[in-house]
Parts: sequence; C-alpha cells; structure tokens
Amino acid sequence: MNTQTEAQLETLGWEKVKISDERDLRVNLKRQLEKHNKLLLSELEFRQMLNKLKRGNIFEKAKILRD
Repeated sequence: MNTQTEAQLETLGWEKVKISDERDLRVNLKRQLEKHNKLLLSELEFRQMLNKLKRGNIFEKAKILRD
C-alpha cells in the first residue's frame, strides 16, 4: 500500500479536518456527502439519513450510503 504525504493529498483536493467531538463529526459527514454527491441536504434529510444508519450492520450501512 502506498502512503502519501499531507502535501500530496492537498494537491489532490484533500483538506485536513479537525474533529473534536460528535458535532464536528456530523458536520463533516454532511459536508462530505453533499460534496461527493453534488447536492444539498436539508437538516431534515440529513437527520433521516442518520436515522437509517442507526440500523443494520456495517455492510447494510454502506449500502444505504451508496443508494
């Protein structure tokens, strides 16, 4: 497996994110979902998605995120 430096990742569009608590984690998750799916989620839509992710195993959760 290749490793990349932080500078190399930044040239690929990656940015360092500081996550101090659960709120920061949720904000980053919402931001990443919106960025990679090219959409905006309302707070209601994001809460519904989080509720769906509370069920099932890791494979079912990954399927929910892909769908």
